[in-house]
Amino acid sequence: MNIHLSDLESNRFNLPIYRANEPQFNYQMIADFLALHPEALLIYRVPTYEQYNLFQLNELEIKYLMADTLVYYETDIQNKALESIKNNLSFERGTVADKPIFDTLVSEIFADYTNHYFSNPILSKDKIIEGYQEWVSTYYLNPKDTDKVAFLVKKENTVVGFATCSNEDKETAEGVLYGVRPQFSGSGIYTDMMRFTQSYYQSRRVKKMKVSTQIQNFAVQKAWVKEGFFLEEAFITLHIFGKELL
Repeated sequence: MNIHLSDLESNRFNLPIYRANEPQFNYQMIADFLALHPEALLIYRVPTYEQYNLFQLNELEIKYLMADTLVYYETDIQNKALESIKNNLSFERGTVADKPIFDTLVSEIFADYTNHYFSNPILSKDKIIEGYQEWVSTYYLNPKDTDKVAFLVKKENTVVGFATCSNEDKETAEGVLYGVRPQFSGSGIYTDMMRFTQSYYQSRRVKKMKVSTQIQNFAVQKAWVKEGFFLEEAFITLHIFGKELL
């Protein structure tokens, strides 16, 4: 079975959390797994074109929820003419010494953001921001990791936001997480971060760039479309509960 224990999530929420990595909905995989792990929470992202199969979950004596819908947008940056940045910004690559400011930025920017964790009533809401901080830290703690990068974004020496990106498959870079402090939102900084990171990877001869968010996050999707990104994929995030959980 293509299922693995998620150590970070399990430790954070004090609960055995597993992740399924299967491109097509696999009812039998779920049934077999839960028979062996009734104490587990299984998180399974299913392509939306497979949603017509989800009724099969009702045949199991379990509870589940559709915790969110994740959408991916993509653009070809190989020969793209990028517009100039409007604000006077500087982008500095983050290091371990910047951990306090990254942690503060995440707690300020994502305090009220809803994702699939927020949909689950058995997961501590206090731990969700910690999870974001931990996730962001993986992009600046290892300076030798050339596949991941975190930028502190400054305007007139004031930190106004951050951006984390990856380039693990070499041909397609991913803008993983972008955030602008609330007091600086609405001034075009978010769009400038999108343009800078596209330029960053364009200069490294990367062909494409992708970004993702929850479907209800309309504002960033509007910004992406204006910057030439197109909707490419969508996934339903399932949280499936072992019998001992609920």
